[in-house]
Amino acid sequence: MIKSMTGFGNILLSNNLYSLTIDIKSINSRYLDCKIKLPKQIEQYEVDIITNIKKVCKRGRISVNINLDSISSELNHSPEINKTLFKEYNKFVNQLNEEFNLNFKINDLFEIKDFILKQNKISITKKKITPCIR
Repeated sequence: MIKSMTGFGNILLSNNLYSLTIDIKSINSRYLDCKIKLPKQIEQYEVDIITNIKKVCKRGRISVNINLDSISSELNHSPEINKTLFKEYNKFVNQLNEEFNLNFKINDLFEIKDFILKQNKISITKKKITPCIR
């Protein structure tokens, strides 16, 4: 019996904290090729996702796109200072000020990328993602 390798599917899971959307697409290909796009919060599950795909698919080009969005406004508005980075840059600025007689201020540090991190309270377990891929 011939089985098609071309197809697509998606699923949306949500609760009061987050919304998880998974899109899977496959096209015919001689070998198995998995392309996965994951948000940082669930990057650690990439190997598990690929393993689950390999259990089901022997060949084809499989694209998996997972989006994780926060629903709660509390999750979107809780900034956190990266204290380690702050200390390093503050030390660096003080050295520059002393050595070159400059007048940098601490406010200038807030223009540095990733200096202020959005605190991400979203956590999702492998138990919730794995059944969606299967």
